Amino acid sequence: MFLCIYFICTMKRNITILLLFCIIALCFETCKIESFQSQWSNQVCNDSCIFKSPLRFYDTNTRLQYSIFNDNKNLYIYIKATENIAQLKILQNGILLKIDSTSKHKKDVSLLYPIPNKSKKKKPIPFDSQSDWDIYVSRFSYDHAYMKITGFKNIKEEEILTNNQFGLSASISWDNIGGLLYKATIPFARFFKDSITVNDSSKVLSLEIALSQHQDPRDASQAQSTTALSIADEKAMKRGNPVRGNGIQQSGDESYLYNIRTLKLNFTPAIIH
Repeated sequence: MFLCIYFICTMKRNITILLLFCIIALCFETCKIESFQSQWSNQVCNDSCIFKSPLRFYDTNTRLQYSIFNDNKNLYIYIKATENIAQLKILQNGILLKIDSTSKHKKDVSLLYPIPNKSKKKKPIPFDSQSDWDIYVSRFSYDHAYMKITGFKNIKEEEILTNNQFGLSASISWDNIGGLLYKATIPFARFFKDSITVNDSSKVLSLEIALSQHQDPRDASQAQSTTALSIADEKAMKRGNPVRGNGIQQSGDESYLYNIRTLKLNFTPAIIH
């Protein structure tokens, strides 16, 4: 009788330990940070070539496509927004990039572009007509000539020109079917080292791409965005593309959706004959 009770108690204890182990393992699997390898930039394929095809990754939260490249001097981040709601988020609130060379999510450096309107009442984007939109696009780089930065080496300013002497850059343009194209160039010298070598091919960075949340543009309080969306949808229908992304309801305009990844650098330069 005593042996039977001891056996039952032992079995219960083992099952409890096993269940705890499974829960911990499942939590680790769910919460672990996805990691990926940067691609080596050989300068053979230019920006237009890269944006011509779908980019390498897609994030369901931010609805963004993106690819990451590096050479021995710079990190290149390409982002494409094909959905209307994602484009409106970017135009109104900007894309925030955060990089940590220690890969411990201390967020050493950050770059925000375009810089959101600082006034309490945001200036509406002029989408009243197709001509207003065309003017807005043609003037975008002039009207958004600055980016906001923090933590970069030997740069004291918090806002700098997108074309500057530090090697940092950010830009937005549109392709011929209405896709928003974003590119940022970040020199390693500004947060890591002057130039990477083959020994850095196993170096892991922490990278975050953040996109501010935005209300459903069909909300009456977002009438300006509704106008913008209808124009964009009309253009999409004319070119035979389905209209997507209109049924999203999100709240908390100042919060961010984080796309957190560990980024492994690449060092595979072309062989020179």
